[in-house]
Formats: sequence, structure tokens, C-alpha cells
Amino acid sequence: MKIQINYFLYLEIINQVHEQFQSKKAEISCQDVYLNLIDRGIIYTNGRACKEALDCGLLEVHTEEPGFSFSEFLKVYPVFKRYPSNYFRKIDHFWEIEEELWNKVQLDRQFHRFSQEELEQLNRYFVNRKLSKENYKCE
Repeated sequence: MKIQINYFLYLEIINQVHEQFQSKKAEISCQDVYLNLIDRGIIYTNGRACKEALDCGLLEVHTEEPGFSFSEFLKVYPVFKRYPSNYFRKIDHFWEIEEELWNKVQLDRQFHRFSQEELEQLNRYFVNRKLSKENYKCE
């Protein structure tokens, strides 16, 4: 099973893996997740991801970095491949969506047009974003 993580922080890795197990209806405690990941050589006892686990693809880090190209952005958030690229603008080195696309995404959510994985991608995208019309002023 490939595990997707957003951060390299101890609690974040454990919590994210635990949430993925829970979403698949698996009964497992956070402590058991922690011990299992250590036993499998995926994380160190301090909770940091092992380089080997990252190199061989056991962990996928889904983190948007400043300056990503649009194709790199889509690798982190493939859910956005379904929308035309003209809905996206690079603002302060990050890809942001226009208000019209935000409205379309909300409708697609409302009508259950996303898989669980796509919903997780959207949640990761929107967690630190604020939609502002000022960001999309035409120049």
C-alpha cells in the first residue's frame, strides 16, 4: 500500500496514515500505526520519514512548492486535470484558482462528483488558501 503524506512531521505522518486506514474502515490505533511504520522501516522512532521509504515510493509526499510549473502542480493535485488551465493563475509563486472554478468545484462536491482521493486532494489544496477577488483583478 502506498501512503500519501503532506508533511514530514511526526504527528502529521502518524495522523495522516491513521486517517487513511480509518477511511478504509480499518480498526487501528495511532500507537499501532506508529509502531507498524517503525517496524516496516518507513519512519524512524522520531517520526521522520526514512529516505529509503521515500526513494522506493512507499511514501508519496504531496507538498506544493513555490515556483512549481503547472504540470508539477497537477502532479500534486491531479483532481484539477479535469478543469481547463485558463482557470488557474500563478500568484506569489503558487497556483491559485479563479472564483468561477471555485464555484464549479463546490457544485461538483455537492453532486458527489469526486472520489474520496480527489476530495482529499481538494482538502489539501484549500486548507491554507483564501479565495480573494483581489487576487484575480484583470490587468
